[in-house]
Amino acid sequence: MPETGVKRAVVPFLIWLLVVVSLVRWRQGSIYSGGADPVVVIKAMIQCVALLAAVVVLIRTPVRQPLGGRSLGLLLLIVAVSTIGAYAQGTTAPSTVLALRVVLLAATVIMLLLSFPARLAVKTLLAAMAVVGAFSAITGLGLMLSGGRLGGGIPPLSPNDIASLCGLPALGVLHEIAHGRGSGRLVAVFAVLSGLVLATGSRTALFALVAAMLVVLLQVRRPPIAVAAMVLIAVPTAVAILAYTPTLANIVTRGGQLVAGHTQFPHHQLGSGAGDPLPYLAKMAGQRALGEADCGCRPVLG
Repeated sequence: MPETGVKRAVVPFLIWLLVVVSLVRWRQGSIYSGGADPVVVIKAMIQCVALLAAVVVLIRTPVRQPLGGRSLGLLLLIVAVSTIGAYAQGTTAPSTVLALRVVLLAATVIMLLLSFPARLAVKTLLAAMAVVGAFSAITGLGLMLSGGRLGGGIPPLSPNDIASLCGLPALGVLHEIAHGRGSGRLVAVFAVLSGLVLATGSRTALFALVAAMLVVLLQVRRPPIAVAAMVLIAVPTAVAILAYTPTLANIVTRGGQLVAGHTQFPHHQLGSGAGDPLPYLAKMAGQRALGEADCGCRPVLG
């Protein structure tokens, strides 16, 4: 990107960074149930700062980008119906706060899309997601080194959160590389982001990332020579790793863990026969359903 392009991308990147920081979780295991929670208040203030910055940018933008209104109308309808449902269930306070934050987020996104071309807005959003996800993963390497999955340090994101924040930017970088707009630096960024997704052990995110990568590559009609060479090297390497190492089995079973690295199915509880885990899985599913029914459902804002 030319120097002028870099300078132009700084503003939307910083606003997106504030937005992402205000949306990710800052603490684990905490459910907002109403009241003046300090963390929720601080995150809302950051979101308001991002909105104010987007308003200033929009006012100073001489030429605004075209933008339809159907998606906004659908979003407002969903938020209104959800708020009415929350009122009927008696969870008006936390749900109202959540609805207001959704509206603030929608307003910020709309103003950014009106101020900047769609391509620039999406690229800077992906960059902000990658920065937050990578920083959280790097500060949480101690958890993985102690034998667990890669979790977040600052902020304390879950492995699935890190996989989501790093997976989408990895796809964006791959798209640039596949269309001949990449460089050695982008290849290194793609490798790091993909490695972080793999280290989280998030099976859904990993399989979705692989499938999306295939879609991106299949849409390239005339790939550059470097991209074709990378694919020719990567495919047999991946096949060899999956065929001759327990990597795939470890990812699928996650070392015998079922959910988020906490629930396990010991062999003595699997039942008789050839180690069939279905009875134990059904038991755990029933216990989880009863637990969810007892605790109810509230929006997580922390």
